[in-house]
Amino acid sequence: MVKTRLTLAVMPKDDISPEKKVIGGVFLNTSMIKKPIIKHSTGYFLLLNFPKGKFILTIGGAFYKQEDFSIDFTSIDPERPFINHFLQPNANYPFPEGMTIIKGKIIDSRNMPVPDASIKVKGAVSDCISEADGSFFIQFNTKHKAKKSTLNIVKDGYKPKKLTVSLIIGKTIQAQTIQLT
Repeated sequence: MVKTRLTLAVMPKDDISPEKKVIGGVFLNTSMIKKPIIKHSTGYFLLLNFPKGKFILTIGGAFYKQEDFSIDFTSIDPERPFINHFLQPNANYPFPEGMTIIKGKIIDSRNMPVPDASIKVKGAVSDCISEADGSFFIQFNTKHKAKKSTLNIVKDGYKPKKLTVSLIIGKTIQAQTIQLT
């Protein structure tokens, strides 16, 4: 008789709307061991019969940033092997109405995407780094009332650039494509 043991159940949560189910083909995997991870209809990812030890898991999806996180199975309570993992949205995310967002893309002089560019904006929830395809989004806090914001973009090997963007409070704005030289 083969005995199946639930080693860990991971529930991905949307950081913007944690009460809703995640969207867009969310995945969870590891390259450290050749064991399948099962996506259950409840939304949990089930890791069955994993050995004790530390593992790096990779999670992401069409609307979420891919990230690695470490888990030590020796520290998991075998009676309650459940965790929530909050996913950060990427620039493709369908942001809900009422949020003030700037979306954009950074390219170079050959029209190639510029990943890992730093974008800083006064009044934003946090600074931003462009994604592998050059896309980015900037979320403003609910108290932000300015009608314009200046994006300060910096990337090693390129000239810094400033771009002023008009905002509509409570709406998502698509900025022009930003070219770094």
